[in-house]
Amino acid sequence: MSNFTDYNNIQQSTENSCGAFAVNACLCQLQLNVKKSIKSLDEGNLVNGYTSTAQEVDLTANSDKKKAAENTYKVTGNLTIDFPQHTATYYAFNSSKQNAPSAMCKTAYEFNGQNGNKINLYYTTGASAIFSSVNQSTNQGFTNNLFDTEKSLINGINNNIQVTETSEYSVPTNSDVHLLLVQHTGGMHWFSVCADTKDTCNIYDPGTGTVYDVSNDKLNQQSSIRLNNVDYTMPGLWILLKK
Repeated sequence: MSNFTDYNNIQQSTENSCGAFAVNACLCQLQLNVKKSIKSLDEGNLVNGYTSTAQEVDLTANSDKKKAAENTYKVTGNLTIDFPQHTATYYAFNSSKQNAPSAMCKTAYEFNGQNGNKINLYYTTGASAIFSSVNQSTNQGFTNNLFDTEKSLINGINNNIQVTETSEYSVPTNSDVHLLLVQHTGGMHWFSVCADTKDTCNIYDPGTGTVYDVSNDKLNQQSSIRLNNVDYTMPGLWILLKK
């Protein structure tokens, strides 16, 4: 196993920063070891999208990868979701909230040469129902619900980024990596997933900083996974990245 080496043994710094560590691990796995400036969300009017304060993120060979993820989190940590109350709130730069899929797509888009064709957000009908049920927000520019708002934000980054409905999860091929959304005790968490052998994948869990070997049959067409003695549900949303 020699995957996610740049982030193996690097644990997320704060409770909600998993998505930033996961997206950086995926970018390094794709050998996108460059330095980029990422613009954050204009939370005052979501119609403006990711056009606000910029943050430099350095993934070059000798950079501090933990610091790089902490800088990414200043952009990605922009969302809180209250599922029982059906409300979502977007926040400004450096707010230390949950990681919005749109912000993770924005980060990947900048690192991958601004090529939207190399990013695809997949979702199942179950995931669509979960996020569509969140239909209230105080943010100007929020659309019908959180799911549609995230789709609009992603389209605003680049309309070549695909948002695709599918029936079930399928493991990565040798040419792509996944940012996989999971849930544990109701909270959102992100894994990085890549192919290893023809029968196995590697999962980087920012929560532990560990890279795990997982057989493909534990992931393919599954709705849950047990990792390091923790049971996670897989609600059916992931982001595919390729170089």
